[in-house]
Amino acid sequence: MDKITKRLTLIKQLILLEEFEQIPIQIEKIKGVFTETDFIVDLEKNINSKLYLKVIEAINEFNSSKSRIKLYEDSELTVLKLELKGLEIEVDNKNNELIEIEKLIHNFGLRQNKELGEIIQKILRFRKEKLKTQKDIGSAKRKEYEEAEFEYEEFNNQYENSKSEKLFELNEEQKNELKKLYRQASKLCHPDIVPESFKSQAEEIFKSLKKAYEENDIEKVREILFSLEKGEYILSKSDTINEKALLKSEISKLRNILNEIINKINELKSTDTYKTIIQIDNLDYYFEKTKKSLLEELKYLQEDE
Repeated sequence: MDKITKRLTLIKQLILLEEFEQIPIQIEKIKGVFTETDFIVDLEKNINSKLYLKVIEAINEFNSSKSRIKLYEDSELTVLKLELKGLEIEVDNKNNELIEIEKLIHNFGLRQNKELGEIIQKILRFRKEKLKTQKDIGSAKRKEYEEAEFEYEEFNNQYENSKSEKLFELNEEQKNELKKLYRQASKLCHPDIVPESFKSQAEEIFKSLKKAYEENDIEKVREILFSLEKGEYILSKSDTINEKALLKSEISKLRNILNEIINKINELKSTDTYKTIIQIDNLDYYFEKTKKSLLEELKYLQEDE
């Protein structure tokens, strides 16, 4: 009965969070152990009819009637749990924003390497070779050569590595579906908000989820979400901690995590790459124009040889 009341409470929380797609999973789990079929039939009927207020009222009444002891609810405990829940939602939102920016920059870099990488590689090599012949003229030229050599080696390494990376092409409808699936999955396994006992497991799952999302691998993201939904639903810390000292500690930790995420977002937004990307209206035109300009520069360098 304790598990049933917890799952009913979870259904109520899912309604309040507007995560309606998760509710049928909990209903199916309750059906396997629940003997009061009339109650669950009425509950499912109201859920299907989107009569969520009736669902919440029925759950509240059921839990109240089955509880032999009416627990005194510490008002400070309630406030702390609500504060932690709010922080969990904010961290989730900011994490999603960070992931979107990282993905935007990552995918831009992959396309840039695909469209322009070979030309850039040749330009950097020509510059390096030209400065190599002048490096003994003086310390200034030697420094120029060393910088050019470093720039070439750094670009060459990341360009060669990018060739092995895959990126699935998606239309707008698929992109929207991918984002929806990713956000559903991340709420179930993000290491920042799960209890410590699940943290190691969540980190591994989230790492695979993030990689699949960056690569536009919609099938892999769907597979991870399906696997999470089939397993035991991982409750957040705000749903599992009932000690004020622990809640205060988690609130402090989560505030620090939130600040770190915000700082990462601001750092990425201040990069030249991000500033360039957000000013581009048409990527096809941008790469076509840039390619033409780079080819002219390469031609000049080759003629100068």
